[in-house]
Amino acid sequence: GWSLEHWGCKWNGGRCELARLSETQLELHFETAWNPPEPVLRRIAQAHPALSGSVDYLDEGLGFAGTYRFGAQVPGGFEDQPTFDAAALAREVFNWVVDEEDQDGDIDMERTTSC
Repeated sequence: GWSLEHWGCKWNGGRCELARLSETQLELHFETAWNPPEPVLRRIAQAHPALSGSVDYLDEGLGFAGTYRFGAQVPGGFEDQPTFDAAALAREVFNWVVDEEDQDGDIDMERTTSC
């Protein structure tokens, strides 16, 4: 549908939280259905070339994960860096409790801390 074509995900984002870490750094947490909103992130990077940063993404079933990087330091202004260790990203970035046996994609999404 329209959302998937234009946003890269099934529905609007949800559970959005924004924090100012410093004068020049923000941290944003949000959830989307199925995929990260790559087309939206690409448009933001194109419209604001002085902006730089990264976006970590993780499928709740550990099917895919990675990091989008954007800004002047990135060749072409935008890149996707998928990872094959979704469980490690879930633990390290998202503070999820992921046991070795959970890595088959059937996990309890309990988080050790909230976003």
